Amino acid sequence: MTKLLKKGDIAVIVFFLLLSVFLFLLQFSSNSGKTVAEIYFDGDLIHRAVLDDVSEPYHISVNNAEIEISKDSAGFVESDCPDRICVRSGALSRIGDMAACVPNRVVLKITADDSSLISAPGTEQEGIDAVTY
Repeated sequence: MTKLLKKGDIAVIVFFLLLSVFLFLLQFSSNSGKTVAEIYFDGDLIHRAVLDDVSEPYHISVNNAEIEISKDSAGFVESDCPDRICVRSGALSRIGDMAACVPNRVVLKITADDSSLISAPGTEQEGIDAVTY
């Protein structure tokens, strides 16, 4: 009777299990910078809030969409668009989260405010990222 798994097969399985656990834990590791909510209207940054520094929740109205900024999260709470996907996206709190109200041309992004991150000159002002560049 032959073995189904050999030593090499077990080593590969263990490697991928450890890699997946490492990547899972890496996603929850704390960043060295602060969490920032950025609100864009028609592609222009109109408001930027460091979420870690917010003491009282407040609302911002942008072109018929209302966004609540609170400690550790931000999200659309009201919009006059027909499907309200932006409101249903809920509170955003993790770096990389993003919600958009397309009919109202409003975008909410959660980013990291880390001065140690180096970006190409002019990219932040022009809105260029790796996808559009």
